[in-house]
Amino acid sequence: MPPTQHDKSLGATLYSWQKPVSNGDGWFWEEASEVVIPAGAVKTSDRMYVVRSAAGDVGKFICNEGTAKFPAYGKERTLGDFEFLVLADNAEAVWLLGPPSLDDCVWASERMAVIRATDHPDRDPGKFIADENSAKIPRNRKEVELQPEDYEHLVVRHRSRLYPALAAP
Repeated sequence: MPPTQHDKSLGATLYSWQKPVSNGDGWFWEEASEVVIPAGAVKTSDRMYVVRSAAGDVGKFICNEGTAKFPAYGKERTLGDFEFLVLADNAEAVWLLGPPSLDDCVWASERMAVIRATDHPDRDPGKFIADENSAKIPRNRKEVELQPEDYEHLVVRHRSRLYPALAAP
């Protein structure tokens, strides 16, 4: 499926199934507005949220600092132009250990899927680069590469609705 004009303007190739929730996918990217965290934004820990840059890199928004940081070229870069990953009302985030199945993970661009580290309480979000088969996160002013046992990938699922059994009269 071809990317939209809006997707091309972001500098990342996104496909039509990666668009806002109205099409039923359960997630979308929402532009940051004066560093207000949108309702439904995906958290990886008590102080971190998943964000992506205009180039389609996955990074972290750190609440207590009010900054978005991305792994790139061996360093941790702080950027002001980013979007939050947001879930629809009927969706839930599920984190699965190890490299993503490329069919069901959440994509930030054509080659970058969303992951989070499991080797630290902050669970830093980052990127799985599909064509390099590598996972990278920003941490302590560096780009850190993770081993498969040290990260989880994100899958978004629709919440199942359970209705309470009706009591017999």
